[in-house]
Amino acid sequence: MSESFSTGENEWIRALDNMYDGALFRTVRDLSTGVLRFDYVSATWEAITGVSTKETLDDSENVFMNIPSDDLNVLKQSIYESDENREKFFNEVRYIHPISKKLRWLQISSYTRQEEGKVISNGFIFDVTARKDAEKDLFVEKARLQALNDMPDGTLFRSARSVKTGILKFDYVSATWEKFTGVSAEDSIANTWNVFKNVPPEDLKILMQRIEQSFGPLLKFDVEVRYNHPVDNDQRWLHIWSYPRRDEEYTYSDGFIFDITERKNNEIELARYRENLEMLVKNRTEELSAANKELAAANEEFFAANEELSATNEELHKYEKHLEDLVEQRTAELLEAKEKAEESDRLKSAFLANTSHEIRTPLNAIVGFIGFINSENISQARRQEFIKVINTSCGQLVKVIDDIIDIAKIESGQMNIHPVSVNLNEMMHEMSLFLEASLQENNKEHISLIIDESGFIDDCNVNVDPVRLRQVIINIMSNAVKFTEKGYIRFGYRQLSSNMLEFVVEDTGIGISDCQREIIFERFRKAESGNNRNYGGSGLGLTISRSLITLMGGYMKVESNEGKGTSIFFTVQI
Repeated sequence: MSESFSTGENEWIRALDNMYDGALFRTVRDLSTGVLRFDYVSATWEAITGVSTKETLDDSENVFMNIPSDDLNVLKQSIYESDENREKFFNEVRYIHPISKKLRWLQISSYTRQEEGKVISNGFIFDVTARKDAEKDLFVEKARLQALNDMPDGTLFRSARSVKTGILKFDYVSATWEKFTGVSAEDSIANTWNVFKNVPPEDLKILMQRIEQSFGPLLKFDVEVRYNHPVDNDQRWLHIWSYPRRDEEYTYSDGFIFDITERKNNEIELARYRENLEMLVKNRTEELSAANKELAAANEEFFAANEELSATNEELHKYEKHLEDLVEQRTAELLEAKEKAEESDRLKSAFLANTSHEIRTPLNAIVGFIGFINSENISQARRQEFIKVINTSCGQLVKVIDDIIDIAKIESGQMNIHPVSVNLNEMMHEMSLFLEASLQENNKEHISLIIDESGFIDDCNVNVDPVRLRQVIINIMSNAVKFTEKGYIRFGYRQLSSNMLEFVVEDTGIGISDCQREIIFERFRKAESGNNRNYGGSGLGLTISRSLITLMGGYMKVESNEGKGTSIFFTVQI
């Protein structure tokens, strides 16, 4: 039977009994037995908790069983402390709604008083899932902006246009904005004309037309315009693209700006070169045509020299054809160069997006779990698990950064090889320990590890760069672990000649298709591989490995059957 309510409590219950976004409750805890039960719940209780009034009053565990154990332990401890200290109770917990089966967030607060051997608590419960989701989205958005804020070859912006007035303004610009536009962030946000006035009138007209075509139907915005840089006093080409979205008040557009001046200048130079070639061919053709007419006239006067004139005419035709072939060949070369430049730009953009994801994922894990381990309400074992996740995420982050630094050194020609005397057999056994640890870390102990020592040389001391050789072997072994779910991984080496060794890493993983085998060693291609997105990584490992092997005087090749496995061979000069 419910405890009786005071006159004030009855008025309070009548006023709040039908809250649409929360529910009212009262609990009673017997001080002699410690048993906690619900004594009253309001009309909206079942809508919030998914548990009927009868089930709630019969047994409080019908409600508590839907709270995850971690949150339930904290909740019960907080209830006990509130009852003991007669203090206001306030807590937020996760809740698995028994009807919708969805995770919700509940905010619980109550006031406690003691009467005749029992503690009575009157309180509220609110569904705050929408607020918690908004906080999570805000955290993700901040992390995304931070990761993209310092792009070295582009800048990030957000624009907002009023639905009512049509006025367009910049809502946010990243740290590199002033470098690319020559206009400070403050001036850009204060008035968009401070930026738009630097776009030539004819390009500005195109820019505004594209904005209308994008913002109206909410289509992708993509345009290339000239830009008169107000600080450097030179004209540049900017590539602008973004994706619009709309709420009741504004049309927002998040996007990027890239400086494509070099590519556009190359295109202009190619066009001029082609125009000059075409003019040269035209002039030469006219000259040859005039000469041909003169020879034809001379043929009438000097019939005896007809054979010589015919031979000269044929030579002229051959020369004209040769020039036409040269123009066609050079035009094809210029088109191919233009397509490669555009492909390089596209791959760099895809690589930037993939690398941003690879950096953001472990970074989010580090930030999130650091917050967790600072909590006083987690066990020591749980804290150690979180620390292990943080260490793993740090390793992933360092690996991505190391790959970016190595590819930059290789591209700039600053990567050097330092050979020293190394016991190769000891190194190979060391690599077997790494591979065994990697299999355990990825829960793949069921995969067989085979060290092929049939080609090993006794007391093999060779002059190689041990750091870079280990880096290559680890990169290839890591790929084998990543793409192999069953079977085995085998590795070893043999001597090809007096100064050349051949290494092999063989697996029974997913294999590589014929078309992918042609491009896996190319830069940035990881960002283009649809299936490989599921396996993570920056996509630079094989590119860096092949470059290092080349610097060590060797070569690298791959043999693979899709669905059956892959073998990667590489040689090192000793």
